[in-house]
Amino acid sequence: MKNRITFIGAICSIALGMLLVAPVTAQAWGNEGKYVHFFDSDVRLPLTGQAAEFTREKYDEQIEQFNKKYQKDYDALYTNHDKEQAELNDLMAALDERHSNGEITEEEYAIEYDKLQADLETLENEFTKKIEAFETKSEEELEKLEKQQQEEEAFIETYELPTKEFLVTVDTISTELLSLNPSLSGLEYVPNLKYFTGEISREWTVSDTRSLLNTPKLEILHLPISNQTNLNSMKNLIQLKELHLEAGGYANKEEEHIQETMNDERYTEALLTDISALSNATNLKKLSVSAEGAMPVVTLRKGTTSYELVDPIVLSSQFDGATLSYYSYLDETNYSYASNDLLKWEGLTGEEDMLLFDWDVSQGQFGFRGIGQIPIRWK
Repeated sequence: MKNRITFIGAICSIALGMLLVAPVTAQAWGNEGKYVHFFDSDVRLPLTGQAAEFTREKYDEQIEQFNKKYQKDYDALYTNHDKEQAELNDLMAALDERHSNGEITEEEYAIEYDKLQADLETLENEFTKKIEAFETKSEEELEKLEKQQQEEEAFIETYELPTKEFLVTVDTISTELLSLNPSLSGLEYVPNLKYFTGEISREWTVSDTRSLLNTPKLEILHLPISNQTNLNSMKNLIQLKELHLEAGGYANKEEEHIQETMNDERYTEALLTDISALSNATNLKKLSVSAEGAMPVVTLRKGTTSYELVDPIVLSSQFDGATLSYYSYLDETNYSYASNDLLKWEGLTGEEDMLLFDWDVSQGQFGFRGIGQIPIRWK
């Protein structure tokens, strides 16, 4: 019997060369296929490396399972062959015994012997062909699997496109969000995300948080945002335990510097005034929100000397029973007014270009404070 050869799957590696599997398609960039594009490089690059590793390990597992199945099927082929060979050998032994006992003539023995020998030869020839065909097919399938592994890894790393299959396994993203115009685009494909953390920088802020509508398992979120008047995009974060938000009055530090250079301290981003959507986060243990920004322009008739705005800040249920402190004031004057439910400015001259205020409310581990501007249009 020929010696059994253990197939270990050591196929010569296929050179990638300048391999680019396919051009980036609209489907890939549009997140409609198996890949997802993250606009923000500080989110995209770490996920790309993890996705490549995930893909490599996935195919390594498939190759391991393939080799196990190969060995099992290979052994089964030899088991069946050994059984058929043993049956023919038994027939040969019985023939020899009948011949020794004189049960058959020399001529009859020769005829049956030749037939059994022919059957044995046919069995060996067919088995050899079967083994060769089996090994050829197995090598082709393994080579195809290894090529798919190399191509998919190369595609992910070349175009920085994590797969949706990988993203459902992600529960933590830690990033500094220091890239130009940071974005959460793509997080909607990370449904099991629990922790989105990192150093909050005011260099750049996130102005579109709608992707958070599809991350309901988030437990910890640290995020610099801007131009958000409410937190409705976080209404589905019912498992949230810790939230740290900085809602900037400028989209980025560069914009703030430009305003300061022009001796104009007007905020360019909308003011966050409504955090009521967080009422759904009944597991919240720690909340810190700071806000800066501008409210919509108010038009006042010339000659108006006072203006009031009743309780513009909308709190979440975490602050039930807490006292909210408002402080109204005017630039370059000594005027100020403190209240728990009212913003009030008096002594207006028609020269003012904005009304200023701040607020502060806290309760236990929950805090919400901010500075607001209300631009004036005199008419």
